[in-house]
Amino acid sequence: GIFIGKNTSVINLQGKTMIPGLIDAHSHFGKTACNLAQGFDISPPPFGTVKNIPELLDSTEDNTIKNPEAGKTISGFGYSDIDLAEGRHPTRFELDSVSSEHPIVLTHFSNHIAVGNSLAIEIMNYQDPASIPAGGIVDKF
Repeated sequence: GIFIGKNTSVINLQGKTMIPGLIDAHSHFGKTACNLAQGFDISPPPFGTVKNIPELLDSTEDNTIKNPEAGKTISGFGYSDIDLAEGRHPTRFELDSVSSEHPIVLTHFSNHIAVGNSLAIEIMNYQDPASIPAGGIVDKF
């Protein structure tokens, strides 16, 4: 049953439903919207089709060909190192093999990791590990 004590405030909603405010302190709605608007899907099955790094590179190359303008950023999303047959992230050198005229940035499914080709890294003006802010991390693949 329902407990109603002497300090309980009862509000009759007349058949309507009330739920507590839902606050999502860690969402990626904005990033997801950007991914869908500007990028191409490189997710593994069952959501996508990319099972290995050659397929990831082929998809990236296909999307580079669709955007022939040099300097245009090529942006893929949804890759998963743990689901790729190689069990690792793609390297900047592998992305360099796709294009050195386009910055290429591939975002991990977590939206917390991205890999870029050498041109993307150059445009970011990456210096060296000594310049990484306290608490930050940059891995080199």
